[in-house]
Amino acid sequence: MAKVAEEMAAQVRAEEEMAAAVMVAEGMARAEEEMAAEVATAARTSCT
Repeated sequence: MAKVAEEMAAQVRAEEEMAAAVMVAEGMARAEEEMAAEVATAARTSCT
């Protein structure tokens, strides 16, 4: 019984780690989009 509980706890930890990794990846993607938008804005303003 204890072994089953340990395996379930390990599964939960793995899922939490995956969720955290996804959140980090989403945050990085959002930051990249914001940087790209800033670069595009800077390019537009410097060209005119």
